[in-house]
Amino acid sequence: MSERSANEAPRKSAGGVVACLGDILLVWKQGGKREGWTLPKGGSKRGETPPETAAREILEESRLIVEIGAHLGTVIRPSIHPGYENVIKRVEVYATHWDGGIDDSRLPDEVCGWVGFDEAVVDGIMRYTEERDLLVAHREIILATGVR
Repeated sequence: MSERSANEAPRKSAGGVVACLGDILLVWKQGGKREGWTLPKGGSKRGETPPETAAREILEESRLIVEIGAHLGTVIRPSIHPGYENVIKRVEVYATHWDGGIDDSRLPDEVCGWVGFDEAVVDGIMRYTEERDLLVAHREIILATGVR
């Protein structure tokens, strides 16, 4: 794969915050610079809206069926994927509502875990400080939207 230019349009991605009983769903990303806990998210497919991408990525990574809620913000950061190091990544992040629905017809693509909100936002737990900062800024919305 050839190295991409920093002048290219940002890579579009979307994901969401799934909350349940004061915990949030995090995904463990393996390997090199990517290793660590993150919000479930991923790249958009052609013709897909950011909310559609967020719902699909959460389903693929965790098997959870969610409804997309309020747009919490946009995380902008350099990509860390090989060959994309000079490309800016733009991630639209949404609050979600999960009513307990799980897609039993598939296995999750990633290792997921429920982490207490306060534990998740402690410095060093999450791979990306930009995601942690977004969680802190929208704590009330996130915890009010999740299953109680």
